[in-house]
Amino acid sequence: MTIKIMGTTSHIFTVMVARQNAFIRQSLCEWLHTQGYQSVDYANDLVQLVADIPQNKPDFVLLDAEVDGLELCRTIRAMPQIAIKCVLFLTRHSRYLLPSLFADVSGYLYDDASIDEILLCLERLRRGERYINPAMMRQIDRPKVLAYQTTVAPLSEREREVFRYLGYNYSTKQIGDTLCMSGKTVETHLEKMKRKLLLETTKDLRYKAIIAVNNGDT
Repeated sequence: MTIKIMGTTSHIFTVMVARQNAFIRQSLCEWLHTQGYQSVDYANDLVQLVADIPQNKPDFVLLDAEVDGLELCRTIRAMPQIAIKCVLFLTRHSRYLLPSLFADVSGYLYDDASIDEILLCLERLRRGERYINPAMMRQIDRPKVLAYQTTVAPLSEREREVFRYLGYNYSTKQIGDTLCMSGKTVETHLEKMKRKLLLETTKDLRYKAIIAVNNGDT
């Protein structure tokens, strides 16, 4: 669902609501209508949402982290000449919280956030600020953030998958079979990761991956 919000200036702020739960999505849109917001469009699925973005050019997109929201946020933020701020809804103790901090997300809310908090988040974003739910902020483990920043953060999404299975102590062949890639492709990913993480050997990389998995950083 896409909603246009009239700002204090002549600019009309557009919010694309991509919550997975239809009842929640519809309830949010109905509440926005009661506040004088105009419904403009509806995205049936995430693929359609991405396809509609160049035409709709929303200012904000609301996404569920547990339903490919984080990867979708990366896709949206990589679109050229389109400045969109993404708001991510996460479950409590979501494994996506730490990775999302390095994905250029602008707003962080729990999936049961109240309508008032959603509105507050959008208002903060309109002022050029970032919004993180206060309880979520307290949940962030700063040492883990630092560890993640120096390990997983520099890696691409595909490299993170290889890194994770390396941390499970999978062999190159097992990683390839699991991720449907050739052994040569796995080796290429390993070499790239070693360069990014300033490591000399695959043994060092595996050790770092095992520690990251045990710490819950992947």
